[in-house]
Amino acid sequence: MKNRTAIIVFAIAFGLLSCKDAATTKSTDEKVTSSEKTSTKTDGTPAFDTDETTAIFQQYNHIKTAMVASDAAAVKTGANALLNVSGDTTLKEIAQTIANADGIENQRKALPDLTASVERLLDKAITSGAIYKQYCPMAFNNTGAYWLSSEKEIRNPYFGDAMLNCGSVKETLN
Repeated sequence: MKNRTAIIVFAIAFGLLSCKDAATTKSTDEKVTSSEKTSTKTDGTPAFDTDETTAIFQQYNHIKTAMVASDAAAVKTGANALLNVSGDTTLKEIAQTIANADGIENQRKALPDLTASVERLLDKAITSGAIYKQYCPMAFNNTGAYWLSSEKEIRNPYFGDAMLNCGSVKETLN
């Protein structure tokens, strides 16, 4: 019985430490794109070339933050707002999927597609500041998934409080 307990404690500690190390260690995959752009803002908040792009990122950030808090109602509110600010058909379809999803886990399933679509729109639209492309290797049964953040600090939308700091910055868009 003691051996079984020791093995369980070791497994839990190993899992938590591996995520902590991933969150605090800079990845060798981390890179900076479009580094020629200069930042004119002093607070580091990203700025974009159009009002629509700004609104899209604000609603994406609202959705991601609500997922971190495991707040399905707030995720739905953000997805509905995203429907109203974006003219991009693909982005609107994904937002509709999230708005119609039943429960936070089903909403989270659409976040990788939403992230890829938003990243595509933001890639050349950042005029100042930075967006961090972050990655959780444990999301979706260890297949991994990305999300975007305006802060370097890891706040995992795929697990919320269960694994809040699990992940690492893989790329910086600016």
